[in-house]
This record gives sequence, C-alpha cells and structure tokens, in this order.
Amino acid sequence: MTGFDVSFTFDDALREVPASPADMRRAVEWLEIVATDPARPAPERARAFGLIGTYARILGDLPRARTALTESLAMYTALGEARAAFIQDVRLAHVLQWERDFAASDRAYAVLIGRAEREEVLVGLLDTVLQHAGKNAFDQARYDEARSLFERALVLRESKGELDLTVSTRQALEATRRRQAAG
Repeated sequence: MTGFDVSFTFDDALREVPASPADMRRAVEWLEIVATDPARPAPERARAFGLIGTYARILGDLPRARTALTESLAMYTALGEARAAFIQDVRLAHVLQWERDFAASDRAYAVLIGRAEREEVLVGLLDTVLQHAGKNAFDQARYDEARSLFERALVLRESKGELDLTVSTRQALEATRRRQAAG
C-alpha cells in the first residue's frame, strides 16, 4: 500500500494516534475497494479487511472496525489460516476494549492467552496477546495486572530480539508506572 502514511504513535493512554488521519482514512477507502473486489484472491481480500478493521479502530470508527474484522476472521477461517484468524480475534478483542465492553474483552483476552499458550500453530503470538491484554487492564485502571502482563510480554519480546516491539512494551510499562505513581 503505497502513498498513504498509516504510521502512528502511542499516547499516554496507550492508544494509537495516526500521524496523518486523512491518509489513514484514504487508506481505508482504498482497502475497501480491494476487500470487496471478488476478482482479487481471497487471502488478499481477507488481509485488506483486517487492515480496514485496524485502521478504522484507530480512527475511532468502531462499528466499521468490528464489521471488517468479522469479515476478515470469517475469510481466514474458511481458508484454514489459523494464525491469521487468531490475529483477527485479537484485533476484535481490541475493538471490544475500545468500545469499553470490558466484560467481553476480559473474556476474549483470557481465551486468547490460553490458546496462545497451548496451540502449537500459535507459537510466537503470546507476546502480542499479552501486550494487548495489558492495554485492556490498563484501560480499566488495573495497573498491577497491566504491569504483570507487560512484563511477561517484554521477556518474550526480548528473547525474540524484536526491538520495535520491545520499545513499545517498555513504553507501556513506563505509562503504567506513571499512572500508578499518580495514584
């Protein structure tokens, strides 16, 4: 996807802030053309729906995010792509969190962590789920739980040598410490 700045930073609430909301909106519009084009291969369409869901959530369009991610999940499931389907489940849990449906997001993250811990096909995704579950706890001011989840994610990310992800987790830990210190 060229020509669109879909980069983002994180604010003090650990929410993504797009560098260019206008570009991200244009990217969503372009991705919708791709996702709904029946001539395109199903994996390409599924990926496009997943990105629409992610960018729509960041832009605050939660209904659109939920719809696109549900479609992506269904497509990846039909394709037998378990890892990709799992990632859409994580993204859907993130939408639940942003919708402040914490009972549902708590349940979703508990299931996702359990799956990532025991399903062979999901090896390497536990750090991602822990990071998102930590943000979910953070949003609910459960800072001890958030810190614990971020610390687990950090250990896994350091062992994988993924510098960008390690930096993100360290930023989440620092934000959690600031919130705890502020009382």
